[in-house]
Amino acid sequence: MGIKERKTKVFVSHSSGDVGYVKAIVELLEDIGLGEGEIFCSSVDAYKIPLGKSIYDYLAEQFQNYNLHVLFVLSKNYYDSVASLNEMGAAWVLKHRYDAILLPGMQFEDVRGCIDKNQISIKLDSEEGELHHRLNEFQKTVVEEFSKPPMNMSKWERNRAEFLHKVRALMADNAKAETAAETDKESEGFLSLEAAVLLAYASEDQGVIIVIRDILGTHVQAGMWDFIGEKASARTVAKWEAAVEELLRLALIKRTGRRDRIYGVTHRGYEAADVIKKKLDFKETESPDTYLGSKIC
Repeated sequence: MGIKERKTKVFVSHSSGDVGYVKAIVELLEDIGLGEGEIFCSSVDAYKIPLGKSIYDYLAEQFQNYNLHVLFVLSKNYYDSVASLNEMGAAWVLKHRYDAILLPGMQFEDVRGCIDKNQISIKLDSEEGELHHRLNEFQKTVVEEFSKPPMNMSKWERNRAEFLHKVRALMADNAKAETAAETDKESEGFLSLEAAVLLAYASEDQGVIIVIRDILGTHVQAGMWDFIGEKASARTVAKWEAAVEELLRLALIKRTGRRDRIYGVTHRGYEAADVIKKKLDFKETESPDTYLGSKIC
């Protein structure tokens, strides 16, 4: 009896932390013409490990029984994943064909492990013309490898455009999430004492901070208190103005009036103020000086 020819399959090696990009890549493979039995991807329902199967036995079966085209979806998450690195090692030992897709933020010099960093890869945040060219090459390779009918180019260009739209949307969402995380870190761990105390008083009563500038000087008011006073030094004025700007930058307050400068506490600001007041054992009737020697941040 002759040796049975092994079937070809795309094995998408990735980190579960990059599932959004991975789903877009799998949908692109489907657009090219691949389907059930031709793709393995543990994060996409139609192509994941079947119910009742041993994870490691099933993965070993993929590497041993199929002619795999391994698609490494590389990111910081990938290199932080022991399971992903094990897949990379198995592909190298068994000498399976592979291509690499570098997710946004990954540079060619970041590629390490068993992958040859000199092998041409697809970088999803590269210049548009270069990215179109590499995706066109990838599409042609997959079509030939799986003996699929040649794609209508107009349809392929639509599919490619849709894929790139998904990638850009994911990049934008991730950028927003990173900005929000940095803002959370800054507001929770690096909020100045003056800004924290000012926010605590502002969250009482009307929930506003009023900044008044006139011929008598500058005044910053919150609750029943004026935080600067009539004979304050320029340094004191600058300190409290900076506290207002800090709260504004972190979206803990927002501008609500044009006359003078009126700022309202945001929902995020009220939540932060609740934490601050608990740490201070805060009472609105106590002078701000009571809390300005505290260590709460």
